[in-house]
Amino acid sequence: MAFKNLVKGSVKKAFRQLKDLAIDVVLTKTDTTGFDFNNQDPQLVANGSVTVKAILVNQKNSLTSNSKGTYSTRNGLQAQLILDASDFSGGDIYDTATFNGQTWNIIPPYDNNGYTITINLAKEA
Repeated sequence: MAFKNLVKGSVKKAFRQLKDLAIDVVLTKTDTTGFDFNNQDPQLVANGSVTVKAILVNQKNSLTSNSKGTYSTRNGLQAQLILDASDFSGGDIYDTATFNGQTWNIIPPYDNNGYTITINLAKEA
């Protein structure tokens, strides 16, 4: 148990020392309020957000999404965010991440090792 707390403290310290290398990310979750049968799309409403510090890694071209929310490996962008697990409520499911003026779709599942959380992202180019 003591080693677990030591590692958690070290992760917290590492994120503090990153200063301007870490970015502010707004994670937003949406709920479905209904379904529009005319254009066959769900009606979505924003239902809360949280701002966390994260490290942006592995931004590259490779994913794209269609209007149904499925992804393929064609013409788009993919990235990963690493968060301090103690700053994140893992029980919540978030749909988008907004940072640097851009909104990205979150691709589940989150990779949570108990110390850091890695979130996969995708957006159209």
